[in-house]
Amino acid sequence: MATNPQEAITKYSKKYSKLIEDLAKPKISDPVILNAQQSAVQIANTLTINDPEDYLIAGEYRKRYRLYIMTLEAICEPFVKLFFSAHRLATAHRAELLAPFIQADQILEQKRIKYAQKVEAERQAKQRAAEEEARKKQKEDADREAARLEEAGEPEAAAEVRDMASILPPPMVQVESESLPEVPSQRRTYWKWELIDASKVKDEFWCPDEKLITDQVNSLGRQAENIVGKGSIKIIEIPREHMRSK
Repeated sequence: MATNPQEAITKYSKKYSKLIEDLAKPKISDPVILNAQQSAVQIANTLTINDPEDYLIAGEYRKRYRLYIMTLEAICEPFVKLFFSAHRLATAHRAELLAPFIQADQILEQKRIKYAQKVEAERQAKQRAAEEEARKKQKEDADREAARLEEAGEPEAAAEVRDMASILPPPMVQVESESLPEVPSQRRTYWKWELIDASKVKDEFWCPDEKLITDQVNSLGRQAENIVGKGSIKIIEIPREHMRSK
């Protein structure tokens, strides 16, 4: 197995992409449908209706094309359902495979964060102690200097030294943080999300529920557009006619 995640992705993409592509395309071998597929749009564009006979010919073409539509829908629908189910299954299987590693990674991450916080708390405690020690030393130095000035007969200068010592900030003291070791790795970060406000989700991130829409269209016909969303879908009438041989 490739140790580099990108290498693994490339390896399996090359191995399975062509296979999946072939499986997703049903094989249409009927020469009548294949030939009609090549000429249907051209015939529809060039055919003009100027009299009842032309009107009847156009109706015959429509009847033929609707039969092809029903045939191709019947062929393709199992593939669509199969790959939709396969996608859901593959997604669920991926989540199942990753779950223990993601959980373990999160547990260890929290423990590392907790330890780093403990180290930082200890550093801050040492910082406060060092600052207090510096402040204490500063006061002691000022008291000694004030005492010397008083002995020298300079009480005003001694008072000034004490006043300055009381308002001066303590000397800068910096306790360095402990450098925590890091394991060199090619780590991939996984992210999770939760929906907060659906109204703010951009349109391109919504995936229509095809089954739900199809159920509405089959049940309500053209009125289904009002349920799904005015202007959101185009409803195509495909009459289900019984073919009669002459």
